[in-house]
Amino acid sequence: MKNVLLSLVTALAMTSVVPAMAEEGHGDHEGHGENQADLHASHHAVGKETMLKGELIGLTCFVKHGSMGGSHKSCAKDCAMKGLPIGILSDGQIYQISGDGHDSLVEAYKPLLKYMESKIMIKGEVFEKNGLKMVVIKKIKNE
Repeated sequence: MKNVLLSLVTALAMTSVVPAMAEEGHGDHEGHGENQADLHASHHAVGKETMLKGELIGLTCFVKHGSMGGSHKSCAKDCAMKGLPIGILSDGQIYQISGDGHDSLVEAYKPLLKYMESKIMIKGEVFEKNGLKMVVIKKIKNE
């Protein structure tokens, strides 16, 4: 009985501490010397404008199984519609596709679905950090 009471008291104490921590600035993006406006402004950095030619691929199946090409088109579309990562394979480099700012990947991918597993040419903004290349597509067409 003593252990049950101790567990109950601990659980109640934690429910009071967690919200207090969030209020003190330990929540999402707060308390780090930036206000919300400054933080979101920094999320709208401009990448390097680039033209890329390559194949629009589903990254999960490509990386895990090597799957790509026309026979994989419907699977890649299904993955993209679920928000799984897609990218461009260009000259042996992979560029993961991102939405603009905090846009949903499901929404960012919708205009790209008809190009899945096809040769494409894009114009977009490329960002790179720690070896990861990411692109926000501004224009796309079949190659």
